[in-house]
Amino acid sequence: MRTLTISTAVLSALLFVGTSADVFAQSDEKEPTKYTIKHKTKQMGQATADKALVYILRPAFAGIAIKMWAFVDDQFIGVTHGKNYTYVLVEPGEHVFWAKAENVSAFKMNVEAGKTYYLQQKVRPGGFRAHVKFVEADDSKVKKYFKKSKYVTPTGQAHAKAQEYIEKWYALAQERAEKKDEEK
Repeated sequence: MRTLTISTAVLSALLFVGTSADVFAQSDEKEPTKYTIKHKTKQMGQATADKALVYILRPAFAGIAIKMWAFVDDQFIGVTHGKNYTYVLVEPGEHVFWAKAENVSAFKMNVEAGKTYYLQQKVRPGGFRAHVKFVEADDSKVKKYFKKSKYVTPTGQAHAKAQEYIEKWYALAQERAEKKDEEK
């Protein structure tokens, strides 16, 4: 009798876990969060003769639940969680690349048409949530980063929220980028 009770409990637990996993898998396929869509296949961009390709990488698992927003000047690129990447085509020239989490991290970078650049959102401890440190990625680690990351694109809700962030935080991003540029 005891064996039957244990077997029934284990079978019930497995059925519940299997059922709930199916529900989560279905929802992940459509929209894992209200701001990003994870794609099942890796997608790679291509620099063009008149534009640079810029990847935003967030390979770390740390702070996976924290959203980090990426921008170039006053253009929204995307939102990442841990182990995600996205990309954007950018006009050649000097730009302010910035990221928003609990803080704003920004720097200036000159990009050339036809070239590919890799930027990394690093997770740092913050006051209430994680901070972001936005930097150029270490070229020797880029392949490893792609291997463990999923391609994400922003949702319509993300674009709406990004506009609010641009209006509220872009001036600060410009100031911080300018200050970093002066420190060089």
